[in-house]
This record gives sequence, C-alpha cells and structure tokens, in this order.
Amino acid sequence: MRLSLRTRLTAVLLLSFLVIGGMLFWGILRGSRLYFEEVHYKLNRDVATHVAASLQPFSRGAQGDPVDREVLGALFMKVMHINPSLEVYLLDPSGEILAFDAPPGHVKLDRVDMEPIREALEHPDSEGIPRGTDPRNPELAKPFSVAELREDGRLGGYLYVVLGGEAHERIATALGESALLRGSLVYLLGSLLLAAGIGTLGIALLVRPLRRLRDAMNAFEEGQRPPNLVAGSPGEVGELAAAFESMAGRIASQLQELHENDRRRREFVANVSHDLRTPTAAIQGYLETLMLRWKRLEGEERERFLASAFRQAERLGKLVDELFELTRLEAHEFRPQRESFSLAELVQDITAKFHLPAEQKGIRLRAEIDYDIPPVLGDIALLERALDNLIDNAIRYTRPGGDVRVSLRQVAGGVGVSISDSGPGIPGPALPRLFDRFYRVERGAREDAGGTGLGLAITKRIVDLHEGSIQVRSDPAEGTTFSFVLATSAPAAG
Repeated sequence: MRLSLRTRLTAVLLLSFLVIGGMLFWGILRGSRLYFEEVHYKLNRDVATHVAASLQPFSRGAQGDPVDREVLGALFMKVMHINPSLEVYLLDPSGEILAFDAPPGHVKLDRVDMEPIREALEHPDSEGIPRGTDPRNPELAKPFSVAELREDGRLGGYLYVVLGGEAHERIATALGESALLRGSLVYLLGSLLLAAGIGTLGIALLVRPLRRLRDAMNAFEEGQRPPNLVAGSPGEVGELAAAFESMAGRIASQLQELHENDRRRREFVANVSHDLRTPTAAIQGYLETLMLRWKRLEGEERERFLASAFRQAERLGKLVDELFELTRLEAHEFRPQRESFSLAELVQDITAKFHLPAEQKGIRLRAEIDYDIPPVLGDIALLERALDNLIDNAIRYTRPGGDVRVSLRQVAGGVGVSISDSGPGIPGPALPRLFDRFYRVERGAREDAGGTGLGLAITKRIVDLHEGSIQVRSDPAEGTTFSFVLATSAPAAG
C-alpha cells in the first residue's frame, strides 16, 4: 500500500511528538530526582560531622565488644527517626562496618569501598555530590556524608551516613506514582496531542497546493490543459507551479508543432507522390504509344510525342532537383558561403537574362536601382536562385501587356529588394500558406502555370539563411510584391 505524502508527513510528525514527549517526560523525572537529591545532599552534607561531635563510639561494650552497640544503636535510631532518609554506619579505618541500626537481613555488606570516602575527605568543598557504597543496596551508589572519628588523636574509624536510604527510596517511588505526577503526565500527553492536531492541520494546508499540482500533472498526462496553479500557491510551491505551467505550455506548444509538422510531412509526401507520378505517368504513356504505334505514326506525330515526353522528363528532373535543393537548404549543418558583392550588378545580370522571355510574352521587365547601392554580404549563388524564382514567378503569372519591376533601395539596416508584378494578385486566404512546400494558388491561369510548388519555399529558406524575412503584399487590382532586406558589408554612404 502506497501512503500519500500527507499521511507520511503526519506519521513522522506524530512519531516525532511521541519521541520528544517521552524524552521530555523522562528528562523531567530525572531532572526532578537529581534536583531533589542535590537539595537533600546540601541540607545534610554536614550531618555526619554534627553527630560525630557528640559521639564516643569506642567505649567498651558488653563482653569485651570494642564498641558500645546498645548506645550506638539508640543514637542511630534517634537520628534516623529525626530524618528517616538517613542510614548511619560506624566504620573502622579499613571500611569494615562495626555498627548500624537495621532489621536483620537488610544490610547486605560487611564493608564499604573506602576510595569515595577518602576523596570526599580530601576535597570537602567540592561542588559535586560524592557517591559511595550503600550497604543495603550494593547495586546503587548513593550520596553520603562522612566524618572521621578520632580517639586520643589517632584515627579510630568513620561515621558514614547514607543520604537516601530505603525509606527515601520508598518515598521517591511513591511520589513517582502520585496523582500529581499522573496529572502532569496527562497534561503533557494532552499538550502533545493538541500540538499533533495543529501540526496535522498545518501539514494538510501545506500539502494542499502540492495535491493540486499533482492533480494538474495527472490531468496534463491525460492530455488535458492544466488549470492556473500559481494563484493560491505561495512560496516555493508557487515557484514550482509556475515552472510546471511554463514547462506544460512549452510541451503543449511543441506537441502542437509536432502535430503540425506531421501534418505537413504527410501532405508533403502526398504532394511529392502526386507530382512525381504525373510526369512519370505521362512519360510512360507517350513511350508506350510510340512503342505500340511506331510504324503507323507519321514523322510529325512521332516528334510531337517525343517532344511531349521530353518536356515531362524535364519537369520531372526540375522537380527532383528542387527537392534535393530544398532538402539541402533545410539541413541544420548547411551554411551559406557569404562574401561581399555588388547586388546591383547581380540584379542587372538577372534582368538581362529574363529580358527575352518577358519580351516574348509581351511583358515590360525593368530594374529600378538607387544610385550608389552599397555592397551586400551574402551567398551569390543562393541569392541569384532566389531572385530567379521571384522574377520567373512574376513573369509567369503576369498577363501580356503587364509590368514586372525589380527595385533596389537603401533602407535602414541594409538594401531593400522588391519584385513587383501587375498580375491578377493572390487571394488573401492563400497568403499565409504561400511559402509552404508544394502549395499552389489554384486560380485562373495559375492552375496551368507549370511550377513545381517549391520555388517560393526555396526562396524563403534562402532569405532566412541570410537573417532576413521575406514579405508579400498582394492586391487583385495592383498585383503582387515580394520584398526583403539584405545586410550590407560596409556602412552605407551618406
């Protein structure tokens, strides 16, 4: 089972509160015990000295006993009645227990460790609490008070008082089970539960924007447009939502572009198939006719069939050449071979080349070039191809008696080039697709214009490679104008 982020965070929070609460409760108990122990020690640290001042423990007892146990027992009992938390022992110089007051079986040791006693006597003003052997509970080291007992100037033994004996332990255990402690525990648990509830609510509020972001991602994965996530998403979550929206927008745009490219690819393949099939079928038809009817055909008819097949072969060759050229220009690794040259001279040469075809069609072709046009920076062969395509189109679609004009003008940023004709113009809906591959405007004379539908696509790509942008303006009453700007290779004169 996969837990949600909210559930995991809530579980971590509750576990943290339980651990912190347990450590806090243990710390309170231990701190209270140490505090009580320190207070108890400081109040009774000199009790052994006070008792030893009035004690003569080494008086002979009954039957030659070195100490008077009856007197000592009564004294020890009196002291322990006054302060039940004390346990008093008489030790000899080696730490052996000589006398005490306790029921039989309660004292489990017959001597104590002397090292803590010597340390306490050597450093009486130490801030620490000395801990020594508890004869009744050997497993625990207890705070103690100790005083030397001297007789005739020599050390006779020690008065050893354990601060916190059995009675003290019973009282401390009882306090640990008291109603006050239970109430404190209930209060602590209640506080922890309240804090956990507030923390859980806070986690829910913090996780809500993340859940909205998750839902938006799931919706985007299913192809739906994600909603606006930035509003109501503060801080880092808002930044994450903004980044996701930006990424989703880019991905959607790229997907749309991919779909459009796929549509164009399919259309391109269909157009190529159609345009290749048409001349191929015509060539095959002419050749089959010649093969089947060669002897029955007159010489004139044979020449006509051969000429028609040759024209179709030329058209097929031109289409293949332009396909290869467009593919080469659209390759990412292709770079134009730029150099500085006179665009005015190139335009004059090209118009001279088209002068005869234009004259044969009854069209006036002229070049209008500003004085002192500066050199431009570009690929001569590519720009010649672009101008060839535009002038050839203008002549092809202009009716006899019309005009075709090629203009060069100095403009801001370079040299402006425009090719205008007085033809029938291009319908407005066709303008956005005019530079698409294989797109032809099917209107009037344009249907039989004889183009491949690749010339303008090649021209646009050539202008793009020169960091330019080709523009088209068309009016049925005035004709069509194509224009673009080429960068100069030197500052314009002026």
